[in-house]
Amino acid sequence: MKYRLVITEEARDHIKRLDKVIVKKVMKKLPILILDPFGLSKRLVNYRCGTFRYRVGDYRIIFDIREDAVEILKVAHRREVYK
Repeated sequence: MKYRLVITEEARDHIKRLDKVIVKKVMKKLPILILDPFGLSKRLVNYRCGTFRYRVGDYRIIFDIREDAVEILKVAHRREVYK
């Protein structure tokens, strides 16, 4: 099943602040995430920032799955993303 991609305003702001090289890496991984969001992602224990995480190098994509959509909540470096 292919999911729709929804990027929140907060996630857009986070992406705008990232280095261009990192943005390219993240954008390359989004089609994989849409096709199989449960494949390489891991469920978070603390749900206050999101339900799942997907690793892109030292960066994390925090997202939720809502019906037929993958909702990107946050994209940041691993030391900052869970705060």
